[in-house]
Amino acid sequence: APTAVAAVRSSSRVVRTIRATPLAVANPVPRAAADPLEEVMVSRDMAFESKVALLADHYSARPFTVAARLAEIAARAGLVGAAWYLRADDRATRLRDAMSSLGVVFVKLSQTLATRPDLIGDEAA
Repeated sequence: APTAVAAVRSSSRVVRTIRATPLAVANPVPRAAADPLEEVMVSRDMAFESKVALLADHYSARPFTVAARLAEIAARAGLVGAAWYLRADDRATRLRDAMSSLGVVFVKLSQTLATRPDLIGDEAA
């Protein structure tokens, strides 16, 4: 049976090689959701309003998780804002690194805003 091999690269050097188990070519087994929320979000059987209600219930029971995420976002924004205010030479790099470290939603937001220099300025775009 064929085996999947993937190399994780950093610049030009291979950091580590991941070797998966033999691939099931005919009938792939569905992947189990890593997070209970993921299962809810990818479900096509549930209405949008129901998903929003479940997310609200989930996060209202976890205020410290929400506060920690907001603190992380605020800290990154503060560091980038300080670099921008002080006109640091590497502020574009700091902005890129901060947005990518916050996750895929912020990366997509950055990509969208980069197409609108009228909103964020030529240097940030």
